[in-house]
Amino acid sequence: MSMVSGSSMTTSTSAAESGVPTATPLDPVQAEQINEKAQSLIRTNMLIALGIGFSPFPTLDLVALLALQLNLVRLLGKLYGQEFSEDIVKKAVMSLIGSAVPLSMSIKVAAFSLLKAIPLIGPGVAVIVQPLLAGAMTYAVGQLLNSHFASGGTLLSFDPVRQKAYFTKLVEEGMKVAQRERATAGSANVATGSANVATGPVNVPVA
Repeated sequence: MSMVSGSSMTTSTSAAESGVPTATPLDPVQAEQINEKAQSLIRTNMLIALGIGFSPFPTLDLVALLALQLNLVRLLGKLYGQEFSEDIVKKAVMSLIGSAVPLSMSIKVAAFSLLKAIPLIGPGVAVIVQPLLAGAMTYAVGQLLNSHFASGGTLLSFDPVRQKAYFTKLVEEGMKVAQRERATAGSANVATGSANVATGPVNVPVA
């Protein structure tokens, strides 16, 4: 089932009334197919964001994370048949980060990135939280824009200020999803390691 928020539908309707172009409505089957592709795309980018969070390089991780989110929004738009210039995509994402992301969240993301510059202690502490924050933020950006596009909105009709409460909710949801993904990845690594031990080289006696 495609995810469409009430706030997104309101934004799209207001945009249509004010003369801002809106996307052509999708039939239910097409909408479901596109949403499945979108959810797969969001999950893939969230996992990449988790990896970026583990980067030991302060500030460069933030640059990489922003580039990832910009590309995610661009790809989501393409799924819904919307092509936008790099400037429009960047403006929409930066407006979202500046208007809808809670100040405390922005401070945490920046602080944990800079913390990596502190020898020994910094990187160890940062990699505990930074990957989850990066994954949650990317998840929220993807889900919010997917919902907006699915309801007929475009980047030209996107109003990040009106989406603030919904975005905050998605970030909280994204933290839980990111924690599950990291736990699953950890369990898989343990299982793989155990399998390698079990199937490791066997010393065969030579006569």
